[in-house]
Amino acid sequence: LALGAVAESIGLGALLGSRILRLGVPRVAAAMYERCLSERPSEAGGESADPRMEAAHNLALIYRAAGEDHLARRVLREHAVV
Repeated sequence: LALGAVAESIGLGALLGSRILRLGVPRVAAAMYERCLSERPSEAGGESADPRMEAAHNLALIYRAAGEDHLARRVLREHAVV
């Protein structure tokens, strides 16, 4: 994939995860967020907002709601670094 396609794929995964979560299907949303987080961002992307940050935050919320606080902490530690 080209760098632009990877960035687009990451953004699409975060958007789909968000929409699926709003539909009330957290298991499928979590899978979309995990897929989004597995992609590596482009170094030259220059995007002001990284969709992986939103995906990490929302995935951590899903894990916390399921009582999996250790998974929520792991996701935030690995992916929500400023």
